[in-house]
Amino acid sequence: MAGIRIDGAAAGDSLGFPVARGDVNGDGRPDALVGAYRADPSGRVESGSAYAVLGFGNPALAYEPLVGSARRPLVAHGPAAIATTGAPTFSVSPPLPAGLELDPRTGAVSGTPAAVGTGSVNVTMTDLAGAITVPLAFTVVPFDGKSPATTLGAKASQRLLQARALYVSGGCDEACTLSVEVVVRASGSSRRVRLITAVRTLTAPKTTNFKVVFAPDAQAPLRALLRGRPRGTAVITLTATDRAGNTSKARLTVPVRA
Repeated sequence: MAGIRIDGAAAGDSLGFPVARGDVNGDGRPDALVGAYRADPSGRVESGSAYAVLGFGNPALAYEPLVGSARRPLVAHGPAAIATTGAPTFSVSPPLPAGLELDPRTGAVSGTPAAVGTGSVNVTMTDLAGAITVPLAFTVVPFDGKSPATTLGAKASQRLLQARALYVSGGCDEACTLSVEVVVRASGSSRRVRLITAVRTLTAPKTTNFKVVFAPDAQAPLRALLRGRPRGTAVITLTATDRAGNTSKARLTVPVRA
């Protein structure tokens, strides 16, 4: 609570000590619960009160460029980064292209673009600490129903615990977003360990390399899974999504070692 000033409603008001810390309102900032043990709520003398002191900071907001296909429903496009104090509200100016709308509670854009075009709008987020306005660029391309073609590869017998990752190569025959998911299994066991999903955006046809890592708390389960077994298997799933929203998947299973 150091450095925080809390003004009372009347002379002589005071607070006690913080009794708990945490994110009370779900905005990602730490809050504190404090007691006012001599407060007089509702005319009840010194019956005490408890208050939530909300953590605060400058609002922050950012969007990745929005890309959609005319006459095709858009996958909800929310903020790429956000920091708020309390529940925010969102507004947009000038209006989004016909068929699209901004959710005033979440800042996500959804709908079905009516026509091809490019441009930019300004999104304003307002919360308890203030407001911030950022640009949101958009591109609506002609309708395209063709799914992207992909490539997927990985060397066999990689040492997962030694490298702390699995190295994978993946590609797409057009501009697209690639995501790689890896699940590690071992023969004779029903357990599995999932690595952290890796995502990369390609602006042109390309093959790229992924380092698919696992969370620190997954190291022990992974070691236990492979203990006493010379080999396990990694099931790799590559998902490609092009600018029109078409998707395709590729799957590969390779042997791995601890």
